[in-house]
Amino acid sequence: MAAILQRLVDWGNMIYRPLALHLLVLRDQGHADTEELIRALGYVESFMVRRMIAGVPTQGLNRIFMSSPKEIPPGGSVADSVHRYLSDPRRRWPTDRILDEAVATRNFYWSGRGPQRTYVLRRLEESFGSPEPVDFTKARLSIEHVLPQKPTEKWHALLSTQSDPGESGEELHTRLLHTLGNLTLTAQNAKLSNHMFDRERGIFDSSALRMNREIAEVASWGRPEIEERAAELAERAKVLWPAPLDAGQDRGLLEEASGKRIGEALAMVASENWTTHRELALLASTRPATVATYLAEHEDAPHRDRAFADTAAAEQAGMSHDRFVPAATLAELTGLDIDRAVERERRFREQLVEHRSAGTTKAVLELIDGWDGLGGALRWGEGAETSCFMLTWDQLTSSHERWALTLYPKMGTAEVVFQHLHSRPPFDTVGMRRQLLDRFNAVPGIALPEDALDRRPNFRLESLSGDGGQQVLEVLAWFRERCKEWLATQG
Repeated sequence: MAAILQRLVDWGNMIYRPLALHLLVLRDQGHADTEELIRALGYVESFMVRRMIAGVPTQGLNRIFMSSPKEIPPGGSVADSVHRYLSDPRRRWPTDRILDEAVATRNFYWSGRGPQRTYVLRRLEESFGSPEPVDFTKARLSIEHVLPQKPTEKWHALLSTQSDPGESGEELHTRLLHTLGNLTLTAQNAKLSNHMFDRERGIFDSSALRMNREIAEVASWGRPEIEERAAELAERAKVLWPAPLDAGQDRGLLEEASGKRIGEALAMVASENWTTHRELALLASTRPATVATYLAEHEDAPHRDRAFADTAAAEQAGMSHDRFVPAATLAELTGLDIDRAVERERRFREQLVEHRSAGTTKAVLELIDGWDGLGGALRWGEGAETSCFMLTWDQLTSSHERWALTLYPKMGTAEVVFQHLHSRPPFDTVGMRRQLLDRFNAVPGIALPEDALDRRPNFRLESLSGDGGQQVLEVLAWFRERCKEWLATQG
């Protein structure tokens, strides 16, 4: 148990904590033993690691884990319940096929965060089962490219003989360079430099790491060796991080649960009201296409004629917008505990797409994804215009809420909440709020008034386009670090 908990800590964030705490409570209540818990937490680790390797965006992970406790009830196998919950196709747990492809082709060197990349390589090294394993708590290792980032002419000449038709050696180098098959851990970066492989082999052969010594066993290093090693590492990854349930194998159970919810919801739609396949899908945790199939197969379903493919179809049928029933209302009518945050997030995104340009929409969503990736939390407003509060942390971390920015999709503004921060340390001083203002104003296109330190000035969301979004994210990261430093002093 200690080992899997430590691995989750080593992964580098606490986003999984709501589920982990729930599982520990179930064990303490006698609903699961330690072995079940270890297996369940292993699925959690696999879910996060496989998503990172495959490059699945981190947006939504907070919601997935915050919503998980109510989906893992007492009774039955806790591990199987976790496996089934995370295997829902909408939660995007990469299959073995996707993992194979990702290891072979994806840019792993730029995936996730640095400590997470190191963690993956460390776990792969540990899978070799060396009789004298490296103490990773003391070793100062970094990620190294076997095929170097700046190859010599000899390297290019070799790659030119291995490229596909119409592909240059330089293009093949770019394609292979950052893939997992070409990466390892070493403390010898400076020594490796850009040397040809015959010189690198000696360094790898003397390494304490088993996977480096295996690299040294091959006679040369190029496309065939990188692709073969990628395939071998993918097989090891499958053992370390088990796959989700096959959607086809588990479809019966999922469809049964979804169908029941769809039927219950339709029964609660009054004859003058209407809804859409998308709302029913959100309620039933399925896809709109599944709703359409259910309706086609259940001609006797009550009020099935009040469920339209989309709002456009409802308008063509003469439906009034004020009679529309969203998923959240259906949940209340049927007594289900739907996550209202899911509904509000969807409304925010719809309003963003409707009222802002494609470029601005992309920039805003990238900022939100980046904030989520840093460990920040998101809260969605309840008004007619669904706002987005970019919180420093969730309620499980601390009840002392802090945020610097609120996004408004209809108005097209980002509000800097100095008024909110005025009475909340560490930004309760003019000096700290001044630093925050100056950092925002350093971003091109943002010009907050100098005398706005006690108000709520705003800037246009269009300022996030280009490099603006990344610069604003850096300001928010600085803000979050200052808040975390303060929180650490509160015991």
